[in-house]
Amino acid sequence: MYFTPYPPKLPLESKSKGIPRPCGLLYSFNYMFAPEKTKLPGIQGLRAIAALAVMYCHSTYGLPEYTYTTLGATGRHGYLGVYMFFVISGFIVPYTMFHGGYTLRNFWRFMAKRMIRVEPPYLASIAISLLIWWASRFSTMYRGGEPQVTWTQLGLHLGYLIPYFPNYKWISGVYWSLAVEFQYYVSLSLLFPLFVSRKPAVRITACLAFASICLIWRPHQSLLELAPVFVIGIVAALYRLGIASRNEMFALVATCAVLTSISLWWQVVAVTLVTWACVVWVNRMPVILLFIGDISYSVYLLHDMVGRRVVHIGAHFVPERFDYVLPFAAMSVSLVCAFAMYRILELPAKRWASSIKYRREPRNLANPLDANSPVLTGSN
Repeated sequence: MYFTPYPPKLPLESKSKGIPRPCGLLYSFNYMFAPEKTKLPGIQGLRAIAALAVMYCHSTYGLPEYTYTTLGATGRHGYLGVYMFFVISGFIVPYTMFHGGYTLRNFWRFMAKRMIRVEPPYLASIAISLLIWWASRFSTMYRGGEPQVTWTQLGLHLGYLIPYFPNYKWISGVYWSLAVEFQYYVSLSLLFPLFVSRKPAVRITACLAFASICLIWRPHQSLLELAPVFVIGIVAALYRLGIASRNEMFALVATCAVLTSISLWWQVVAVTLVTWACVVWVNRMPVILLFIGDISYSVYLLHDMVGRRVVHIGAHFVPERFDYVLPFAAMSVSLVCAFAMYRILELPAKRWASSIKYRREPRNLANPLDANSPVLTGSN
């Protein structure tokens, strides 16, 4: 079953047969769990695959109980889902900026939109992680150490500054990628006019220069190390927007693949290229993946802390010969918790962010990619 607009907008009563509009528990259930309407179902599906891969990795290979087992081996490379997310961000952020009419004068509006979109679920996940950690202390089944969290550490989380203070650690290990995303938002918002320039020499130079910073300096788990991965997504956006030609896209992606192999390793290259191909050419996904794609951000934030607790608690009640079911139970509970946070917090934040519009300036309607277009030049 593939994506179709759902639920249908039905009249209160059929004009021809007087059939009443569907109602009741089943219709409400379908409405609640229906995926959001999207013009990019391929992207939503990829988000779901990335989130499931990371969650499966952390629920198997990421836990000491399974690291050296056959089950753990099956999740060993699930961490590559994080790099799928980076390619997706590389694509979707400039794609929506272009359609929204972004210019440099909208820098603060753009940052406000992104922070409203990502911060509420992020802050809630921190609070939930601390609550779970604190409550676990009172359980006789808890085997971890005392929670060691300081106000300074929490403050550094607010600005994604943990990487710059080696004496402090992330409360959840998945947060490092949010710091990279934040660095990307700031960099893209400033370089956007160059990336979407009508002049091929300008945009190609901008893409190559940004991707090549990994050759100069690449601190681990930073934008400098991951720049070519993001650029692969940016180039896909330029192609789908009609700004870059197919030959230009192939040349830039091939160059970025080489840079990625230097900065990271071949598995990341393989995953980023497959993700890029799906971003460009895949436009259909099963409905279940569209649904999980909608809640993928909440899944990513919650699965590590929630899933670990499910496995650790379940190990006391499930016989050892059946312990392979625990990772799947952890993933199921994480999905339920993620759906709750999505409905309560993430979806309202997403709608609030969407309500903030860029200050649009008149385009050259005869040629929207004209060199004098403020969307492309970023002029005031």
